Amino acid sequence: MSFRLVAADVSPLHLNVRGSESRLTSAATEQRIDYSQVTFTTQAELRARLGARLAEISNFIEREFGAPQDVEGVIRGDEIILVQSRAQQGIPPTT
Repeated sequence: MSFRLVAADVSPLHLNVRGSESRLTSAATEQRIDYSQVTFTTQAELRARLGARLAEISNFIEREFGAPQDVEGVIRGDEIILVQSRAQQGIPPTT
């Protein structure tokens, strides 16, 4: 499996300022999810495959940055999208 690092500025949130009133809006909508019915929860093989892919990605990111990382991301279908990564606090860099 190969990975590539891509830098991008993405902002799904917008700050609307009008006069003395400001509000934060988002294109996202609220949706309640019953996790007991989600495919990830009900299929052990899927969880195992995803766990293995996440471990590979984690190892790649740690090697690239030279330190353990606190990573946030999104899973969309078979695609894993990393949103941000920063050095994990309190853990010394690897050598």
